[in-house]
Amino acid sequence: MYQKRKKIKHRTKAKALFITRPQLKKILIDMFSIWIRSRYADEQGLVKCFTCGQIDYWEEMDCGHYERSNNYGTKWDEENCQVQCERCNIFLSGYYERFAENLQIKYGNNILQKLKIKSQNKSKIYNFELETLIKVYYEKCQTRFHVPRVEEKVRAVVKQYVRAGGVLGKGAVSLQ
Repeated sequence: MYQKRKKIKHRTKAKALFITRPQLKKILIDMFSIWIRSRYADEQGLVKCFTCGQIDYWEEMDCGHYERSNNYGTKWDEENCQVQCERCNIFLSGYYERFAENLQIKYGNNILQKLKIKSQNKSKIYNFELETLIKVYYEKCQTRFHVPRVEEKVRAVVKQYVRAGGVLGKGAVSLQ
């Protein structure tokens, strides 16, 4: 005699949509990088390296940090981060001396001390703060949509954010 097997109905529980901390950080890094690299770009999308002066398309440039990006005190600080070519940022390790000189020219002599103090801040940044920063840089990036491919790059980042469960408000719907 054969026994009938009971068919087991698999119940799938709806997963709660929430964004993990690593997802938030990745999205913020991407949005912030677009802002830093495009904020001084001209109508053709060309921007000048902060340290050596090389002119290139904003997408080919890096977001360089004077104080290293491994702490939250200066990781998303607009004075600490400047557009750099790959040669200066990667191969010359940020071209630190020239970076310092140019920061002092641009922001004044006390900028290096100010950034050093900020970099020593070991306080934790909370998820809601990461989300707030994403929204801030989303709005700032919108002012650069006239620069070639900025809007396309921002849309890709927003799509990631919304897919992960984030909400940007009215603008997010049109960008999905």
